[in-house]
Amino acid sequence: MRLVLEDREIVQLTPDRRGTVVVCREGILWMTRQGDGRDHLLRPGMALPVGKRGRVLVTALAPDSALTLSRPAQSAGKMGQG
Repeated sequence: MRLVLEDREIVQLTPDRRGTVVVCREGILWMTRQGDGRDHLLRPGMALPVGKRGRVLVTALAPDSALTLSRPAQSAGKMGQG
């Protein structure tokens, strides 16, 4: 699934036990996972798992930021560094 967010637009994702990964395709994304003490900035090509519990918020920090949600085998990006 591909989502395009406008600058400062926020999307809430549900926890996922199947290993879904957020992959940044364009722009810059700020990802916050409940229970994770760090926030994560994702740039194009970077990926981060949604997580198995708690609320997940993804905020676009640039106009027309794009992300895809995929399974680990489908995400060719490198894992994000906070």
